[in-house]
Amino acid sequence: MVRAYNRDLTLADVAAELGLTETRLSAAVADNDRLRQIGLGALTQGGTVKRDAWASLKQRISPFQRAALELDRGAPHLPF
Repeated sequence: MVRAYNRDLTLADVAAELGLTETRLSAAVADNDRLRQIGLGALTQGGTVKRDAWASLKQRISPFQRAALELDRGAPHLPF
């Protein structure tokens, strides 16, 4: 189970984690510079996103949380 969770994420994986269809996520990435800056642009060209990068808190909130905010899918929990 851990290996499956830690593998590189495809468009389908990221869309599922964000509660979107692949089509909707792909269209959103194509129309949104911020989503591409987060690193999601590669997904629309058959690329992947590294799990550790997707979940990284180096910038206080993860790329997952930034994408969720950008797509109006919720607000991140910010630790004190």
